[in-house]
Amino acid sequence: MRIRPGRRPDAPGDATTPPVRATRATRRALRAARSVGRAVDRSPFGFLVAIPMLQRELMRTAPAVDVLAVLDALSRADVQRWLAGGWGVDALLGLQTRRHLDIDVVLAWDDGVEERAKLAMAELGYRPLSDEVHPDGRPMPVRWVMDDGLVVVDLLPVDLTRWPFAALLSRHTNGERAATATAAVSADPMLDDCGTIDGHLVPCLPLRLQLVVHQGYPTRKSDRHDVALLEELLVRRRRSP
Repeated sequence: MRIRPGRRPDAPGDATTPPVRATRATRRALRAARSVGRAVDRSPFGFLVAIPMLQRELMRTAPAVDVLAVLDALSRADVQRWLAGGWGVDALLGLQTRRHLDIDVVLAWDDGVEERAKLAMAELGYRPLSDEVHPDGRPMPVRWVMDDGLVVVDLLPVDLTRWPFAALLSRHTNGERAATATAAVSADPMLDDCGTIDGHLVPCLPLRLQLVVHQGYPTRKSDRHDVALLEELLVRRRRSP
């Protein structure tokens, strides 16, 4: 599969320069434009214009700079988080392979995580778009959708004590009891949860978990693209000494 060139992990990156996001005024204007687009699309005149395509292709995007900002904000709010979805795959690869329409972030569930996470997102200008629950057996059934007018972020809280996320708990639980399990997990490069975006190290779902969570729901072209890349990476890591 051909992939578009991008910055690799060993490429020089300016990790000391904070990322620059679009201004809040720009995002408010885009949010208003998207609201108008939705209204027209629902009206009797929606068939006259390609509003769904316009919103999907021109008015939704999730650049790397916003990924870094979201992860940083959640970290400052004391939220354990890992990139998933398309950006999670590209973080493992160390380069951007396609355009991303949203940012998927897995959160470690605890009693206060929803409040802390949504407050952190609000400080970046995001507003709640919807809260969804999918009782169909998928590994991440809960989705809190946030929108700032330009970028859509899916926050995905999960229970780290349940399958398939126990490996993350082993790596990130303090105490002597977890030390042996953590060492065993760390010895498997396919459970490594560190990726790279624009020269910045970021937490992302490990390769094995990425493959698991890409199952159990209707797949799109982008999902099939991501799975093919994960399978290529799986073969390369199995072959590496």
